[in-house]
Amino acid sequence: MAKKVYVTYCSAEKSKETKDLPAIDRYESDRIDYVHALAKQDKARFMILSGKFGLLEPSTKIPYYDHLLKAFETNRLGKTVAKQLKQHKGISIVFHSHWIDKDMQVAPYIEVMTDACELAKIPFELMILDEEVSL
Repeated sequence: MAKKVYVTYCSAEKSKETKDLPAIDRYESDRIDYVHALAKQDKARFMILSGKFGLLEPSTKIPYYDHLLKAFETNRLGKTVAKQLKQHKGISIVFHSHWIDKDMQVAPYIEVMTDACELAKIPFELMILDEEVSL
């Protein structure tokens, strides 16, 4: 049975701390905190999809940046994420997101993960978060 990896996308709200911070501390998002806690509860691995860096472990230190993934970047990032996924054997991805209707900016992130999982031949599941979990 494949080990589940819970993934959610990064957030525009970030700590402006000048030194590199672990991704879990850089992003200031109730959604990310919620999915991280859910992963711990379910004994699943947790990762964050960054439009700039691809998949990040929560402990991966990253600098402050301001970049929103655009549709024209999804092909390149999808290939990068597929390479990252191939390094992990026996996993399946559970991507936690809001409905695209609620936030059109999430569409490129969903596309990257679906394409990357297809390229890496890794099972993919999309979980839509409740309205109570803020962006």
